[in-house]
Amino acid sequence: MLYPENHRYVSDLLSYVAVGARSAENQQHRLVASGFDVPVGMKNPTSGDFSVMLNSVVAAQSIATLEELFTTPENAGKLQLVRTMPNTPAMVLEGMTAITPNSTITEAHLNYVCRLLESFGQTEIVPENLMDAVTGVSGSSPAFIYMLIEAMADQAVKEGMPRKQAYKFAAQAVLGSAKMVLETGEHPGVLKDAVCSPGGTTIAGVAKLEENGFRHAIMSAIEAAVAKSRG
Repeated sequence: MLYPENHRYVSDLLSYVAVGARSAENQQHRLVASGFDVPVGMKNPTSGDFSVMLNSVVAAQSIATLEELFTTPENAGKLQLVRTMPNTPAMVLEGMTAITPNSTITEAHLNYVCRLLESFGQTEIVPENLMDAVTGVSGSSPAFIYMLIEAMADQAVKEGMPRKQAYKFAAQAVLGSAKMVLETGEHPGVLKDAVCSPGGTTIAGVAKLEENGFRHAIMSAIEAAVAKSRG
């Protein structure tokens, strides 16, 4: 289910990612016009000094570009900026968000941003040079997973299963498999092998996937998304 208390915030957040405009000027206009606080101010709890913090969810805009865009005479040298890349499963509190802070952000402000983003999923702090990879493996990949679920369900329907039931079986299989990877810590190949009985149905299906270039198709899709992100 979608969670109403997070829906407006997450919806606005993800809309900024979807915009993906290359023009920094346009990005500032879109963010301000959307009612996003740019930049937001916080007081240092110890000194009481006012500083400026910006949490960016704009795709393909570097920290350097954003600092140039949002630095003013008033906040020069004090702009604390965090570049983030969430994904759409945040709508059901299962998002994955990458976080890259700039060099001036304080530990307190970074922790604040992490807590905020963890309200709708998981987070990881990554170096900025990995943000394009994040876009491919996490930002764009939900669409690829939806295509996988759709294809699985289509074949189940072809075999006689009602469509609604087919979607549930396929989606739950994907959900359960993802939890197995995250919660067991096992290598995905080990988990795959555990399902493949000698001469069984699963290894027959795996062979067909290999025959049709399944791994290569997935890797190529991620590669294309990363290349697009890099511009």
